[in-house]
Amino acid sequence: MTYSQLTFKERCLIQQCHQNGESQSEIAGKLGRDRSTVCRELARNSDGSDYQAEAAQTRADQRGSQPTGPRKLTDALCKQVKWLLRRYWSPEQIANELAERDGPSLSHEWIYQLIYAEQAAGGELWEYLRHPRKQ
Repeated sequence: MTYSQLTFKERCLIQQCHQNGESQSEIAGKLGRDRSTVCRELARNSDGSDYQAEAAQTRADQRGSQPTGPRKLTDALCKQVKWLLRRYWSPEQIANELAERDGPSLSHEWIYQLIYAEQAAGGELWEYLRHPRKQ
């Protein structure tokens, strides 16, 4: 089953049906959507018992334009990872240390990808691995 967001026309139909006192199941049937979709839409975008399609569409557009979460890779984090690598910490140790400090969760695989990407660009971080790949 493919996912598609509610359109403005669908939100207008939800508003009209909701104002007429129809149940969520009835609204979902008219839309050809699952009842949980209508339930989530009403819960997310209604103020008590009032649901306005225009306001709901505006909120949905704003949510879609915002990033989903904080960016993991910052310059400070990258410098910290490189600093620890130069002290011969393994990527596994670095990932565990960051997780214990309640920092961003980076996998050891991500750290290896950072190392090998830098190696391809002529960097030397791969030399600090305990078992470095041959150049």
